[in-house]
Amino acid sequence: MKVFNEKTRVQVPAMVHLLRLGYQYYGKIEQSKAEKIYDPHTNILLDVFKKQFSKLNPNSNKDDYKNALSEIKDKLRNDDLGKSFYYDCLLSSTKKLIDFGNPENNVFNFTAEFSCVNDNEEFRPDITLFINGLPLVLIEVKKPNNKNTLVEEQKRMLEKRMTNKKFKKFLNITQLMIFSNNMEYASEDGIRPTQGSFYSTISEKECFFNSFNEEQVNGDEFGFYKNFEYENIDEIQEKQILKDLNCLEIKDDIEYKTNIGLLTPLNRIITSLCSKQRLLDILKYGIVFLNQFREENNMPITVKQKHIIRYPQLFALFALRNKLEQGIKSGTIWHVQGSGKTALSYFLTKFLTDYYSKHNIIPKFYFIVDRLDLLEQATREFEARGLKVNKINSKNEFKEHFKKQSSIENNEGKLEITVVNIHKFELENDDDDILKYDLKSQRIFILDEAHRSYTPQGTFLGNLLNVDRDAIKIALTGTPLLKKDKETWKIFGEYIHTYYYDKSIKDGYTLKIFRDEIETSYKMQLSKIHNTLIKDKSIKTEHIVEHQNYVKKFVEYIINDFKKFRVNNDDETVGGMIVCKTSKQAKEIYNCFDQIQDNLNEQISDPTMHTDYKVGLILYDEDKGDIGNVINDFKYNFKIDILIVFNMLLTGFDSPRLKKLYLARQMKDHTLLQAITRVNRPYRHYQYGYIVDFADIKNNFDKTNEKYIQELNSYDINDPDSTIRTNFYDDIIQKKDDIAKEIAEIKGKMFYYPKDNLEEFSRVISNQTDKFPLIELKNNLIRLQELSNMVAIIEDSELKELLSAFIEPKKVRIMKNEVENRINFVNAQEQLKNESANKIEINSILSNVIYSFKMVEREVLDVISENENSDINKCSSLLIENLSEYKYKNSPEFKEIWKQVIEKIKTLGIKPISNIKEYKEAINFFKNQSNNFKSLEDKDKFLKQEYNNDVTWVKIHKMFSTTNKSNKENNPKIIQIEFIQNEQTYLEWLNYIRSKLEEKRKNKNAFLDNESVVTKAITKFTKLFIKENNIKTITEREKHKIKEISSIIASEYIDAYKN
Repeated sequence: MKVFNEKTRVQVPAMVHLLRLGYQYYGKIEQSKAEKIYDPHTNILLDVFKKQFSKLNPNSNKDDYKNALSEIKDKLRNDDLGKSFYYDCLLSSTKKLIDFGNPENNVFNFTAEFSCVNDNEEFRPDITLFINGLPLVLIEVKKPNNKNTLVEEQKRMLEKRMTNKKFKKFLNITQLMIFSNNMEYASEDGIRPTQGSFYSTISEKECFFNSFNEEQVNGDEFGFYKNFEYENIDEIQEKQILKDLNCLEIKDDIEYKTNIGLLTPLNRIITSLCSKQRLLDILKYGIVFLNQFREENNMPITVKQKHIIRYPQLFALFALRNKLEQGIKSGTIWHVQGSGKTALSYFLTKFLTDYYSKHNIIPKFYFIVDRLDLLEQATREFEARGLKVNKINSKNEFKEHFKKQSSIENNEGKLEITVVNIHKFELENDDDDILKYDLKSQRIFILDEAHRSYTPQGTFLGNLLNVDRDAIKIALTGTPLLKKDKETWKIFGEYIHTYYYDKSIKDGYTLKIFRDEIETSYKMQLSKIHNTLIKDKSIKTEHIVEHQNYVKKFVEYIINDFKKFRVNNDDETVGGMIVCKTSKQAKEIYNCFDQIQDNLNEQISDPTMHTDYKVGLILYDEDKGDIGNVINDFKYNFKIDILIVFNMLLTGFDSPRLKKLYLARQMKDHTLLQAITRVNRPYRHYQYGYIVDFADIKNNFDKTNEKYIQELNSYDINDPDSTIRTNFYDDIIQKKDDIAKEIAEIKGKMFYYPKDNLEEFSRVISNQTDKFPLIELKNNLIRLQELSNMVAIIEDSELKELLSAFIEPKKVRIMKNEVENRINFVNAQEQLKNESANKIEINSILSNVIYSFKMVEREVLDVISENENSDINKCSSLLIENLSEYKYKNSPEFKEIWKQVIEKIKTLGIKPISNIKEYKEAINFFKNQSNNFKSLEDKDKFLKQEYNNDVTWVKIHKMFSTTNKSNKENNPKIIQIEFIQNEQTYLEWLNYIRSKLEEKRKNKNAFLDNESVVTKAITKFTKLFIKENNIKTITEREKHKIKEISSIIASEYIDAYKN
């Protein structure tokens, strides 16, 4: 190997790999050629751009080309991160710069070290990629194990390039940047840009590195690359590359051949991102510009951002396209919280608009939420990305909007989306005329947080289905419901795409979560009467956590802990959230927070150590008017430090600065995962989100995670044997006869209640003082409402008539509410009777309670890997298959691996895996053994080369290896070689014997017929080797050992030739 550096190991191999993808090497570009072959202000290749512009715009003239070039240069001057260039030039519908639909109509070039120069400043990307002469992609490479890692490259890009105004035009035209040191990703604690291959785009104040992992093909993570249709490497262009980069001498080096392999980390990401069609898709659908508005020093400011699509979002688009082409109109996208589902919805809008335009169909997009705060949040996020958002404020507005056939109502030509609350999805019986479908339009419903609000028995699902049965329905969720008959996938369709916590954490899109377990102590001095009250359950948990003594200590702990958290992280911008057990507790904390903070400050003499935390209160059961202002002041304006919430903001709320969650309420299933992932968004330098656990969620977390792993295991998007289903409602809706039977039963139970006159019904139930008949009536009405919704979904006229003959469906909900009101009234009367007697005693007890809080445990809430769990059988089977094909089964190292693997498989067969801990142990075992086997194979590969590809001598080598301490234990018949103390001498000895034996065999045909003759020859050769190398004096005992060893080698050698 003549040269071994960054250029020969990474840069040149990447350029040669581009030839396989159909790119043409443009050649080395000197600055002296400025204005002749390239424009020095933008680095556009003038000859290519001119030729391609004329080809793609056949009716254009010379002036049109000049105007187009002039417009590009003009747009690139703007301080907009290239937004005007992207929309007005790159995606222009009036002048075509790129043919996105036909890759072969474009010209793809690349070059190396093409300087971007302005005045006396310059930077020089390692590789620049052009489409039709436009420099749209740059690649920066480092050699493996480079001293400063990729962190320095990220820092350099942000601090020295993106912020330098002199480089503005060059960066504004750049859409994609790739950074790699040609190493696999680091697996610990999420991906950090230390090693691996990443992609990014420019932004104003950050350079976020995205990882990229292809979808598996038939269980093979490299399947995409293996099946890709590469072109042959053009040897003329390859030679020119090597010549231009002064390394022509490496062409025949084995290292060079290794580095141009298809599966190196750098070449993989280049194939994934820069193969022609993939790159065009990313450029067209995967770029978005954001304007984020917030206050700073009481002044409004705008932060400009440019984002590039994340790989799970890209694959979700492709998966959706596949489903649509199969005729499937409904499905579920399961992407973890924090992975960017709002951004995905924006990309869906771009992608599907183009998809349907090719079919001459106009799409109309509806983003459907179930809460007003989420409606405002979604509106803000979509508007920040440049969409025109239509908000529906009433049911009448919804009906009017539905009547319109056009998809765009604004004059700017922006893409549009209508954000609407599911509560507006309700039509009257005479509204059928607005549903008449225009064959040239297609409504697309994107359902946010689809695990909520939609059940077969509920009103919303029926309304959603009936308002437009031909609509495309895309359900988005981070935590699908798994409860029987309410499964999200059964309601909306099978999973289109999944992306779970394990992948998101590894990719760095979400953070791991640290959990601090807090022990709450109650020290009580109770009299007999107090104990009696507790035994009678007069004191509930709610009374304890709402009491002022508890709240005082609770808030003191939080203030001190939050103060330490900010000091330790040297960050005054991070925020916290207190999740309360009851509404009253939340109010108590909010009302006394300032006073408790003042008291703590009085105890501290140093004013610089005082705190002045501002808190905001958001409750489920209070007026929602100020919620938006509180959220804005926390999320955008940083005026609020800690949010105090009850039953709010635990789903859908996205604020990266929220890093500390104080959890005082027990939760389980999807609500638990939704809550704890409020703190998992990347923010500044943080590697974790933090939960202070007052409610002991650990067991519920483990159980919930196991449920989701089992759900993921049951889903395989690549399963070729899976059947395509287009009607899922049969799984969750009862049969017609069963519904009719239930309606008849409820009709009998409600025989004595008025059903035509609501006032008469209210009067009758008002005379009921016994709760139990009222509760039974309420349950019947709830079930009747559910059956009514089912009837609406399946659209059966006979059932509709049956139901209407018994009761008017719209009255059922009113009657249920009236019964609930009556039950609450009866409860209140009973409570008033008992409350006065107990109130004094309860307050007396709680006033004597001394509360204390202390942290008893800190741990990471670990998430089992989807791939590892779902592939335990595949993993073990593949390992067994590989082991079975191993050539050197007598190798002691192999025998040890085989023994452990077989024992583990037997154990798993006897005792199946039942919890996450066992999952992790099993998968880690198979991963470790696979790694051990790969290491063994690597050693074998080396030995095979050393023995000139003669497997017989590899086998012999492994029998006597001096580094294999287990040889004697595993095979007592094998004699240890004590007179050779190192592996290199051992290798030389066997090669010496091998060459001598080969000479003998060639010169004497009958040499192998007599084993004793061969044995004596090996003994003789061994003694000669020892003598020639001055190893040591041979004792009589060692002479005997040499004979034994020679006999074994002779036997193996002769057997190999005979067989």
